Amino acid sequence: MTGAKDTILALASGALPSALAVIRVSGSRVRDLIDTHLSPNTLPPRQACLVHVKTADGETTLDQSIAISYPAAASFTGEAGSAALT
Repeated sequence: MTGAKDTILALASGALPSALAVIRVSGSRVRDLIDTHLSPNTLPPRQACLVHVKTADGETTLDQSIAISYPAAASFTGEAGSAALT
C-alpha cells in the first residue's frame, strides 16, 4: 500500500509491446519530475503540449511526447497529476 505522499509513475494503457503508451504520474513529486524530465516544463493546466522527454541530467532527449498537466484539486483524484502519451 502507498502513503499519501508517495509519487506513482505507472503505465495506464494496454500491455507492451505497443506503438504508444500512456504514462500516469501522480503524487507530491509530480512538479519535480516535470521540471527534471520535460522540456518545456511549463505546462498549461489541462492542455495537451508537445514536449521533449529528457534524461535526469537534462543533456539528452530520449523522445518526444504529448503531456497534460492536471493541477491539484482540479484532477479526478484531487491530487496533482500528469499524463504523457509517448
